[in-house]
Amino acid sequence: MFRKEKARATSLDSHPITTLIGQEITVEGNVSGENTVKVDGKIYGNLNIKNGVVLGDKAIIVGMVETQNLVIFGQVQGNIKCKEIIIKKSGIVHGDITTQTIDIEMGGKINGQVIMSIQPSAEKKG
Repeated sequence: MFRKEKARATSLDSHPITTLIGQEITVEGNVSGENTVKVDGKIYGNLNIKNGVVLGDKAIIVGMVETQNLVIFGQVQGNIKCKEIIIKKSGIVHGDITTQTIDIEMGGKINGQVIMSIQPSAEKKG
């Protein structure tokens, strides 16, 4: 009668995680880079990663997050700019989100505004 929903594929699935910030690590300052990062620790500063970010359930970021693809199991206290965001049931965002697509599991929390940007489409000639 009830079907278990399959996990949704994201464009982040095609990018291997190349950097891990472990649970025992605290970073004070901005973090930037190209490849996909998994954060299990704490970052007090802005996070600007081109390909994508996965925040583990114990992760805390206090600062702005800017990336293409973002999966949140933990907490973000700051504004987010991304193309695609998935907030898992344990995920919490305290800040505004600007994105093209958003997926929030039941239990995921947002305390802020969500701004859905629209990608410009090519004009139809007719």
